[in-house]
Amino acid sequence: MTLRVADMPSVYRKWLDGVEPAWTVLEAERVDALLAEPPFEDGAIRLAIDLTDDEIACSPMLQNALVLVRAAQAADGLELTAKGNLTLETVEAMRSAMDWPGLLFEDKWRAGKRLREGYVEELRLVRELALMNGLLVRKKGKLRVGATGRRALKDRRERLQASFFRDCFWQVSLGLFGEPECGSWPQGLIGPALWSLATMGNRWQDTQTLMRLSVLPDEAVLRNPEWVALALFVLRVLRPLRWFGLVESRDEDATRRGRGEWRKTPLFDRFLAFDPKIVRAVEGPVH
Repeated sequence: MTLRVADMPSVYRKWLDGVEPAWTVLEAERVDALLAEPPFEDGAIRLAIDLTDDEIACSPMLQNALVLVRAAQAADGLELTAKGNLTLETVEAMRSAMDWPGLLFEDKWRAGKRLREGYVEELRLVRELALMNGLLVRKKGKLRVGATGRRALKDRRERLQASFFRDCFWQVSLGLFGEPECGSWPQGLIGPALWSLATMGNRWQDTQTLMRLSVLPDEAVLRNPEWVALALFVLRVLRPLRWFGLVESRDEDATRRGRGEWRKTPLFDRFLAFDPKIVRAVEGPVH
């Protein structure tokens, strides 16, 4: 049984404003399957573990992780503060060495400042993912290169995108980006959002349309001005996907108002696939 917009509570119908979410073509159990964390074997969402070097080069997340690993190798470990954070000197060096697309607002705010790691959220995120996947390890007050990091530096990286991606969206809280009073919304809906991008993301579309095609709001979001939901959808869904090389953007500005248009990249369909039972729910080829 599928969920029709006409059957939704009025607050959702008002919020959707005539947009039919992409996932409404799916039966309820298929939507539930998309909400679950992807297993390492076949599941509703399937992540490629055989990316080529050229494909890996399209992922800023992995490229920046390697920047951090190489820095740890060159320095024989990166010094940590008493609280376990990277030092100001390391944060400054990593800000210069790393390339993170889509940081217009943050770059404007950070101009000329010396920032602690806690204020450089993208660095916090990539460091946490590197630790979770063994590229780096904490040892004697330093971040040192781990076994997975040593293999990655020797070009054994084809599985890293999948491991980082799973941890980023299903293990790490992306609530560090944006308004804390809204929890981690819409991170918990990433599965249907990915499905929506797979089916509807071939052409340029504005943030608002993609958001309504992909997710429903929660109570905290509904209590805030409309621009908050748009900003959070960018900060916690679209921008991380961009960091993995899966979507691209145009016409952004230096605000957090969710302006700009988005579409998926060729790497999206190469990296993400879906259970054939879900794919058959719509007409035409879907990866």
